[in-house]
Amino acid sequence: MIDAYFEVPALPTDKPFDFSGKALGKVVFPIVKNMPSFVQRNLIGILEEVGILKADFKEEAWYDFEQFHSFYQRVKERFGPHTLFDMGKTIPEVADFPPNIRTLHQALATLNDAYHMNHKGGYIGFYHLVGHDPAKCVCTIQCYNPYDHQFDKGLLTALGRKFANRVRVESTPGQPKRAHDGSGASWYTLTYH
Repeated sequence: MIDAYFEVPALPTDKPFDFSGKALGKVVFPIVKNMPSFVQRNLIGILEEVGILKADFKEEAWYDFEQFHSFYQRVKERFGPHTLFDMGKTIPEVADFPPNIRTLHQALATLNDAYHMNHKGGYIGFYHLVGHDPAKCVCTIQCYNPYDHQFDKGLLTALGRKFANRVRVESTPGQPKRAHDGSGASWYTLTYH
């Protein structure tokens, strides 16, 4: 466990996203399966619309990231930010993560590695642990990716709850918050006890 305060510089966020890469099927399908049945039926319809859901769909297969991005955009348009928050909360249970993670600090410090274990090719940004103050139980995370702000907030909330109690994730005051069009970075402050 980290026992001292640290802070590192933010990473640049001026490189545009390139959706030509791939994402693992488990980035979407297990999430859909974990939703209530009435939501699940609607999400399966969207998967079919964007061309992801096929008879041969496999969670360990790679699919075009642009289709995944379209899926999440349509979910946002039709069901709003709360559904994306709930979907983000399922990621720590279904996505691949580096082995032997035992602390919140390790989980947040390796979140970018996990992100890239589930995506390949193209450029889809990053997750970056900017600071951690264990005495105050506060972490700061910079996120630059094409996923929605609420999706990231759900992901960070669930990841925090795996390793800490009374987790709260909020936008970091004075720092960027991803625009409604999905561009830019978002910063989050995660507090825990």
